[in-house]
Amino acid sequence: MWSFRRPRAGHYTGIVRLPREGTGPLLDLLRRDMGATAGLSPEFDRLDRAGRALRLAEQTLPAGRGEAAASDDRLTEILLVGRPDIAGRIVAVHLGPVPATGAEREVLLGTLRVWLDNGCSAARAAEALYCHRNTVLNRIARICELTGVPPESAAARLGWSLALRALPLVKAAETSGAGFAND
Repeated sequence: MWSFRRPRAGHYTGIVRLPREGTGPLLDLLRRDMGATAGLSPEFDRLDRAGRALRLAEQTLPAGRGEAAASDDRLTEILLVGRPDIAGRIVAVHLGPVPATGAEREVLLGTLRVWLDNGCSAARAAEALYCHRNTVLNRIARICELTGVPPESAAARLGWSLALRALPLVKAAETSGAGFAND
């Protein structure tokens, strides 16, 4: 693959001429051989689109994550990074007191994530979490009790999904004491 890269404010930016297979081989190469955080923009065919592509690539992953991802796979996170005020409200409105539950926090949030990722199936989530189906149902019931919404609600499921994606972004902004820049 032909490429050009240059240092820029503590990181590298570059342009790569993709093979016929598209971005897959490049993403594999970045994941396997680089070991650094790398965001990959959508393909573009004109040089005047490079600036927009660069912004998308830079917003794909927070610095220091040590992983590579394509921006098209992380559009929700890119949207949330661009609006930290909205990301914070999504967490507050849809998760409510769940992030502040102390010892329960990680178990509840982890169960919710796995349950949503498995089509809201308690059986599949239980298998992925190596626990009993009733344990998953009890944890989801606890989340519903804390948030005041039923698990059957499509709006609640969407809100929970967005909030889980926003939570690391909000948490990172709070712990670093820094805000997000927005062009």
